[in-house]
Amino acid sequence: MMDKILLRRRIRQLAALSLIAATVGLTACAGLKNKQQPISDVLKVVPAQGYKPDAHYGNLSLQTAPQVDGWIRYFTGRGRKYMHLYLERSARYMPLMRATFRERGMPDELAYVAMIESGLNANAFSRASAVGYWQFVRGTGKRYNLRIDRYVDERRDPILSTEAAASYLDSLYSIFGDWYLALAAYNAGEQRIMNAVMRYHTRDFWELAHYRRALPRETKNYIPKFIAAVLIAEHPKEYGFNDIDLEPVFTFDSVVIDKPISLETLAARLHVEYDELKLMNPRYKSDYVPVYADRINAIRVPVGMKKLAMADLPDAASSGPKHYIASFEYYRIRRGDNLVHIARRFHTSVARLLDLNNLARHSLIRAGRRLKVPEGFSASGTTRHRAGWRGHHRRMMASIRRRRYHHRHVVHLARHRRRHIRRRLLAVNHGRVHVVRRGENLSVIARRYRVSISQIAHANSIHRHSKLLAGTELIIPDRRAD
Repeated sequence: MMDKILLRRRIRQLAALSLIAATVGLTACAGLKNKQQPISDVLKVVPAQGYKPDAHYGNLSLQTAPQVDGWIRYFTGRGRKYMHLYLERSARYMPLMRATFRERGMPDELAYVAMIESGLNANAFSRASAVGYWQFVRGTGKRYNLRIDRYVDERRDPILSTEAAASYLDSLYSIFGDWYLALAAYNAGEQRIMNAVMRYHTRDFWELAHYRRALPRETKNYIPKFIAAVLIAEHPKEYGFNDIDLEPVFTFDSVVIDKPISLETLAARLHVEYDELKLMNPRYKSDYVPVYADRINAIRVPVGMKKLAMADLPDAASSGPKHYIASFEYYRIRRGDNLVHIARRFHTSVARLLDLNNLARHSLIRAGRRLKVPEGFSASGTTRHRAGWRGHHRRMMASIRRRRYHHRHVVHLARHRRRHIRRRLLAVNHGRVHVVRRGENLSVIARRYRVSISQIAHANSIHRHSKLLAGTELIIPDRRAD
């Protein structure tokens, strides 16, 4: 019997190892495939009507469940303002994102993952250092051929990040063979979901969600939240969203470049707002557009301006950013610094510092080394800022101390005045008043005033064995009262 149990455990371990190996292999292959194929910025139009996913992927069923109903109530109630904003943005980005999945034969409802990940916000940034529409961390983004360097962060690009997300979801589906598990792995990581599948012997997400420790709470809510978002986004009027001010669809022309240019200069040549051109090209951290050898280098311009832009490219050539906006500057770490203090000093978060410096959550920092911090603080400017802030802080604290001292003094005088008045009233009505000192008790006080303990206890409505606190006021009755 024991041999059979050991044999089963061994088989289970071998299955887990093979599944892990398959995961690593598929992920590596996906990343290698992407690196061999330079990313094109030219959108391929895929028909929206009559679309059916490839048989390999199948359909993404939207199952109803109490958890889904709960998220629908949230999005139509307390979270209505968020869903309203998401639906307005979806008109701009969803056609492009859904087309990316249709081109691969995948269910196009997967595009709504970006809605629950980032609210379709290019600047979304999480505590785990995930960035952009699809909330890629640096390592995963680079694995799927998203360039992240001092000039470019393609996690913020709606098209390029969607291509990477589609590749990642394709790999996850190849591992689990189920879209709900693939989405759960997108949220919690493939290793966590594999462990849950092997431990509880099921590939049913809803069954895993019933186990207390199988999945993180966020992942248990992730699928119901996704289903609720898709149902509302597909039929907004049925859920009461009738007053949506839809953003215009993201349309553009692509211009391939072979030399670095300045977006600011090109915008001036085209007589368009720089902010408009920057919004169309959110991957670039500044006005500077570099050129890389491993991909097609293209910029987006308003529709109808392609020929004009191509003619103006030589005049827009640039050797570097006009304003050095690489999203960071350097700060020299000092003795006693830690990431929390540095984050507060530069008005940012620890997650942002971790992402800029490619650090793990519990990484150690050493005095003397340089740390990337958000832009806008030069080294000398930081020192002046800190010195000025310290001077202001000292003056402010001195003022607070003065006000506190004055307040305490006024309160003390008021208490002393009330205490004096009260003692006079007590003395007039009852006789003498004694303020108990440290170490005194009823016996000592009674001997001092030549009265009995019972008389003092009776006059003050206390027990003869009561303990007295220093500062307590006692009425001392007249000796003749007895």
